[in-house]
Amino acid sequence: MQVSPEEAKLVIAGLRTPPEGVDLALEILTALVVVMAVAFLAVVWSGLPERVPTHFDAAGAPDAFGSRWSLWGLAGVMVALYAVLYAMKFASPRLWNMPFKVTAANAKAVGRLLARFSRVMNLACTVLFGALLVGSVRVALGQAGGLPIWTTLTGVLLIFVALAWIMTTMSRLSRAGAARK
Repeated sequence: MQVSPEEAKLVIAGLRTPPEGVDLALEILTALVVVMAVAFLAVVWSGLPERVPTHFDAAGAPDAFGSRWSLWGLAGVMVALYAVLYAMKFASPRLWNMPFKVTAANAKAVGRLLARFSRVMNLACTVLFGALLVGSVRVALGQAGGLPIWTTLTGVLLIFVALAWIMTTMSRLSRAGAARK
């Protein structure tokens, strides 16, 4: 996005607006999902067999197995993704690609929208990875024969809903900016 230095400062101000209400709830809920998933793995660790499912087919049946340490790899990916999506709120506006012109009039709103989007995507991705981790542990412990189909579907659906929401909201911001001209 091509923005002037002044507009970039306004976008950054919006990106770095302290979380309130929904934003704070999104941040707390996402952090709780990460902590609970990692804590769950730590608690059940000693009871896990040496070989655990590492991949599931489309029906949720395990189709690949590996060391139980691979579950820590999955947890690590979840934590890393959480950190990257959390940090997006602090990224330069030049890293964001907006489908409309950012102006001084809409720059702060754009920044707030991008910050909320990173929070929503963070929650969606964290829930998906957390569900996969817990599901893998349950299968490894013999508590389930496979992943319930809703596990992946819910995670993917959350991500697509977040994408639809951001595109709809961007479209409204774009139309509002065009109407002011």
